[in-house]
Amino acid sequence: MVGSGGPRARWLVVATLALVAPMSACASPPAASSDRAEPSASPATSPTGSGSARPEASVLATPEPSLGTVGVLDGLIAYGAVDPDGVSQVHLLDLATSESRQLTHLTEEETRIVGLAISPVLSCAYGIHTIAWSPDGQRLAFTYGGCEGVVFMTDLDGRHRRIGEGSGPTWSPDGSRLAFGRNIPYTGCGNCVPPGGPFQLQVADLSADGRVTDLTRTADPAFTATAPLWSPDGAMIAFHGPLPAPDPTGQSFGGTYVVKPDGSSMQFAHHGFATRWLDDGRLAISLDGQRPQTLIVEPGAGGGEPLGPDVVDVSPSGAYVFSSAFDAAGTSSTVVRTVDGARAFEVDERPTWDSAGTHVSAVRLTPMADAHDLVVYPLDGSDPLVYPLAGMPDAPGAHAWQPAGEP
Repeated sequence: MVGSGGPRARWLVVATLALVAPMSACASPPAASSDRAEPSASPATSPTGSGSARPEASVLATPEPSLGTVGVLDGLIAYGAVDPDGVSQVHLLDLATSESRQLTHLTEEETRIVGLAISPVLSCAYGIHTIAWSPDGQRLAFTYGGCEGVVFMTDLDGRHRRIGEGSGPTWSPDGSRLAFGRNIPYTGCGNCVPPGGPFQLQVADLSADGRVTDLTRTADPAFTATAPLWSPDGAMIAFHGPLPAPDPTGQSFGGTYVVKPDGSSMQFAHHGFATRWLDDGRLAISLDGQRPQTLIVEPGAGGGEPLGPDVVDVSPSGAYVFSSAFDAAGTSSTVVRTVDGARAFEVDERPTWDSAGTHVSAVRLTPMADAHDLVVYPLDGSDPLVYPLAGMPDAPGAHAWQPAGEP
């Protein structure tokens, strides 16, 4: 499973890391605990294919990911992959056994969009997207399709339920409701603005009646609302919408709003796209400028704490960030590092955080192969592990870790 052409995890001893803006100019989320094991030193080597070492950091090579060892980790990772009939299905990877099993058995008919009479496979992006575990780790919500999609919910026995037509499901902290962005309602003409705006948020009550209600219906027929994120305390839902006025910095073409789960008290929070709620109730917001930048914003307080240029995302604890990097040949990669820049490692694909804040994972695609792998990188610096996946993943970033502590 492990080939010499796969991504190598490289620990960087960061003395003068040029891609990290100085953190002393602003407050930052809490840094990683100092009792994490540091990677052992080894002679500096050049990045693969670059021909020379990075000028901004010493590169310490670590071993290639080793095959996942039974018993090293436990829990489940959900991901989408195509079944033998060519239909995308949710699969579960058991980290304790390194084995995958197909969870859902959707039919193409179930995934068809009412009014459009097409399957999401024909709309813009195929397969399973935006997988989200319930807070208790016993159910999954996911989107089938990339543009016009269908939202489903399933339990761990594969009993699934169609929730509505839309995308980006997010759970309430008590697991009783799902918020998602609905599809554009079908109007029959290409230039018609459908009632309630082209995109709106909806909330599904997961009780017996399964009632779905509008969350963001406004007086402005052109107002759009997408990508909801339920806050950890359940009090607010953040979402992406239009800017109330042009961004004077030119860094964003959209903004982040917050609204109560009953649809009241909607307010503009900041320009940029909310990527997640932090555990402390603040929002991580990504700006759209020529270089990636992430701010930590407290809704209603204004301003924001920048995490430096090139930061794409931040962990739920605020201790680690993803940032972009380039080697001497100009090849882009993702660096996972502590917020103070003291430690970092590099992966080829944008990784996904686990719920405990101890690991990240990234899908490793093997060209012209039927089998692909999930590489798990411990944040304490120990060797990464690789787990085989069942078939071709629908989207490299579309996988999700079961909440920590759940069976």
